[in-house]
Amino acid sequence: VAGFLTEDAVGYVVELDGARIYHSGDTEYDRTLLVATEARSLTAALVCINGSGGNMNAIEAAVLVAQLSPMMAIPMHFGLWVKGPADLDDQHMVSEFVSRLERLDARIATRVPSLDGPIVLHPRLE
Repeated sequence: VAGFLTEDAVGYVVELDGARIYHSGDTEYDRTLLVATEARSLTAALVCINGSGGNMNAIEAAVLVAQLSPMMAIPMHFGLWVKGPADLDDQHMVSEFVSRLERLDARIATRVPSLDGPIVLHPRLE
């Protein structure tokens, strides 16, 4: 689909007050995403899980997060569009991500964002 598969999609690693946070941006799964994070450990990884518009689905995102091995995983980009009959509902999408990640690496904490509150990141995840 024109406009969805772009070679210029970007993600970011931000370092702030001892925290190192990876934001996947809108991207498909690709092992090259691991390159930017290989040198040092991550405090958190924010990853898209909706599987549409050029984004990873819940399973691909869980695999990427397990490979990145951050202290915390935060799924994002769900609840954004009207769903079609073949689409997973948002709760199922989030549950799929959390359960897959737990099977791949149970040491990674998962925080699911909501519209009514912030997600507080701390390097030690207190």
